[in-house]
Amino acid sequence: MKKRYWLIPLLILAVPALLIVLFFRLLDSVYPEPPKSTVKYAEFPLHAVYILNGQRHELRDTIIGEYGGTGWNEGNGKFRKWKLSLKSSGEDQLTIVKSKEGDVEIEIFFSLGHAEYLMGDPDKDRNYTQNYPSGALISKKEGGMTNTSLFTSGELTEKYNIRILEWETGPPIQNHFEAEN
Repeated sequence: MKKRYWLIPLLILAVPALLIVLFFRLLDSVYPEPPKSTVKYAEFPLHAVYILNGQRHELRDTIIGEYGGTGWNEGNGKFRKWKLSLKSSGEDQLTIVKSKEGDVEIEIFFSLGHAEYLMGDPDKDRNYTQNYPSGALISKKEGGMTNTSLFTSGELTEKYNIRILEWETGPPIQNHFEAEN
């Protein structure tokens, strides 16, 4: 009787691969694809006026909202991913101050908001309203460490002498979603 030693490595590779494929097939059946968005790209005007160290600054830009594919996590299952960025810089945040004090880099910035809200995604809480600016994020980088903190507008004025006077974005779009057949 001829021994088949080649069969053992084949089984060691094939069985886990087969189990992985079956696991992902099971996930696909339990968590169906979310309905597809008919609008995958939108632009929202941004107008901000702020005082920095006693000087008034005015900023006009455009927030770009884009569909980013489908994501998955254990809390939500499959969901639509959205991205926001500034048209002028491509950044996903609005940086007000960027400075370096010795070895410490300080960046003061604002989030662009919730992409799901602006892009009309019904999976976002329908009672949500965009609240700009609720607070600034302060990022301090020292060596390989980065520390990011949230500051209220009062703390921002008191500690960094920055005061937001106006912050306006365009309204959310009316999007439509179609299930795949």
